Amino acid sequence: MLDLVGINLPHPYLVTPSAQAPLGLLYVMQGAKKVGFNVSVFDGTGKSPSELAKEVPSSVAYGISATVVDYPMALSVAKCLKAKNPKCKILLGGPIHTAIDYIDMTWFDSLIIGEAEEEIGNIVQDCVDNKLSRIYKCSCSNIDYVHPAYGLWKGPLGGKVLADEKYANAESSVILTSRGCPYSCVFCCAKTLCDGKVRFRNTDFLFEEIDYLARRGVRVLRLSDENFTTSKKHVYEFCERIRPYYEKYELVWRPSFRVDSSDLEMLKVMRASGCVEASIGIESTDQTVLDTIQKKTTVEQGTKALQELKEAGIFRRVLFMTGCPGTNHQTLLKNARFILDETKYDIISITVFTPLPGTPIWDNPAKFRCSILEHARRLENLCFYFFSPEGTREIEPFISLWDFPYEDLKLEVNTTRGLIQAVGKVNKG
Repeated sequence: MLDLVGINLPHPYLVTPSAQAPLGLLYVMQGAKKVGFNVSVFDGTGKSPSELAKEVPSSVAYGISATVVDYPMALSVAKCLKAKNPKCKILLGGPIHTAIDYIDMTWFDSLIIGEAEEEIGNIVQDCVDNKLSRIYKCSCSNIDYVHPAYGLWKGPLGGKVLADEKYANAESSVILTSRGCPYSCVFCCAKTLCDGKVRFRNTDFLFEEIDYLARRGVRVLRLSDENFTTSKKHVYEFCERIRPYYEKYELVWRPSFRVDSSDLEMLKVMRASGCVEASIGIESTDQTVLDTIQKKTTVEQGTKALQELKEAGIFRRVLFMTGCPGTNHQTLLKNARFILDETKYDIISITVFTPLPGTPIWDNPAKFRCSILEHARRLENLCFYFFSPEGTREIEPFISLWDFPYEDLKLEVNTTRGLIQAVGKVNKG
């Protein structure tokens, strides 16, 4: 019998559920393996909870990593595992801990808070000794404690990452070059999860991982950092080290970053090192909305960043949000002008604004002149993706604004999504 099996949950709400391997889970599982425990990772993609429970190997304990959106699936899987073996221990971790007050702990033996790769060995030992605590608060002093992370993952590392069809069938993978974000955007839990700190990985260890992935056949990397360009020194060092992989393996990559943290010179260096596409957080082209959601950027900064990306030759993936606090009768007009001007961007990834546990708006919606609707307080209803495997998903706004009618907000949400679909530049992945 195994000591611990990490479960990659099914993600039925995604158009491409297998778009990336579960990096956070893999770090934790490698942490347990590093100290001598017998572990494996089970991929539940495409399976129902009952099928997953039937097929997963027998183990003393099961580790489930979940986001808030994943919680209903995590709960269903836990119930099926307990039905199969009431004595098994189920550990729940990942960003879901920000919703601790909403988790039904009847079905989970322990909740793991924080980054657990350094401490998972002690937790598994507690499982073996039948001494589990209900809550473990973990911190990771060395974010390079595990490298590379992917040794336990035997399946495809990832699916389509780039919009360019040239790379549609290329093996891809997700990596982290840093952890954390110092900003307090009202829709994001990053500051809560990482205490507002940014930590950069050791470049030698990072490139041990990249070398491993390149030799395994990966040709596209998605950098999952909250804001890759937080530090110019870090960016230039990364570019210098990855350029030989671009030249030898044609390894290309896609980062995400804020509109106020790059410049043309840097972008040109990134492009010369294999950065062929970038995700950039525009969110809205209404300054009132940007100010209300505490983005701390300006519309002008977004325009400049997009123009510089074009000059550098980097494909521009705009991250856009609708149904936001601060929406007014000018918002739709301003956003429509941007969407319909197809020279300003290449593709848009759109979501509907969703208050999540652990975010500033969840804790104090009145500060942002809005209320969280009753259905949005139930975790099973929280899904901010417009597109699912079944097609376009109709989503009601999750908030009501004090200064803007609900029906008008609903119209703004659906019209914005419709406009992006109409111009044919919407990302449905």
